[in-house]
Amino acid sequence: MNNKTPNYIIKINVLNNAIETDIDDKNLSVVNIFSNKYTYDILKNDINELCCIYNDILNYEILGKSYDNRNIYLFTLGNKNAKHTLFIQASMHGREHMASILVMRHIELLCKNYYISEYKGLNISDILQNIKICIVPMSNPDGVDISINGAEVIREKTLFNNISKVIEENKIHHEIWKSNARCVDLNRNFGCKWEDSYNFNVKSFMEYRGEYPESEIESRLIANWTRENRPDICISYHATGSELYWDYGQKGLLLNKSMVIRDYLKDLTFYKLMDRSSAYKTGVLGYSDWVSMYLGIPAFTIEIGSPFVTAPLSMEEFNDIWEENKFIPIELCRYVVNKKN
Repeated sequence: MNNKTPNYIIKINVLNNAIETDIDDKNLSVVNIFSNKYTYDILKNDINELCCIYNDILNYEILGKSYDNRNIYLFTLGNKNAKHTLFIQASMHGREHMASILVMRHIELLCKNYYISEYKGLNISDILQNIKICIVPMSNPDGVDISINGAEVIREKTLFNNISKVIEENKIHHEIWKSNARCVDLNRNFGCKWEDSYNFNVKSFMEYRGEYPESEIESRLIANWTRENRPDICISYHATGSELYWDYGQKGLLLNKSMVIRDYLKDLTFYKLMDRSSAYKTGVLGYSDWVSMYLGIPAFTIEIGSPFVTAPLSMEEFNDIWEENKFIPIELCRYVVNKKN
């Protein structure tokens, strides 16, 4: 078109069929993977159904509520008294809600296989006696519902008016909304590199960092939980890019630990490793950067989905994303348990 040669991206998935496991991901019937409109209400229904079916190994708590009164849920899978913890959070950005489907399916997969399957020679139940998996499947429920259905889903009048104004002034479609209901980008609200100059200082559908670190309910809840529980590893799921962010300037033992875990993630996903210069291009950095640099915990941001595609992702991509990511939680748990033993 217009005498320009179009560019095409061909994504080739190389799947590791050599993993020693009898984990079965067929006939998972609770989490709906056929619609990319995974709203907060659907999440609530799935939580209730999963916890009813698997009530002996799965439970949830409510960390708090969003500005428009939606719950921030935290799942715990496995032995709730285990000394070690893997923490996973998803959908901190509204338009990246496919990440919620992914981690909810992780939960269903491990619950279904908990008593009957092995992974690399270890029973799933034995692994999860020594480490629990804690998951926040939808860190930004207001933002997710705005992205899916528009400002009309927001019930509080002032919030609705501000969101509508941002959408109108920026001439955008609500689908690309990333921020929370107060027009703050939660993944810019954790305070890492906060003192550096920053160009996005007005309320917006993306990139606005807020008035001060952890000014937002959602980011503060997750930050407080992380500080109090000190997980062994933190994973933050985002979209898009098929990229793995891991290098935030850490040194010494933390750097060595991060490199080892990075290689496990790389071997499973084949995602592109992003170096330090790539991570710092965004200015104020996100949750994983803060966890690593301020708390000294290995933390990773996994960007699912094709490169050069803007979220929300099409559900046509989900099968590939699932194959690339389905063993990440149990692999990381196995790594921690083996290392501690």
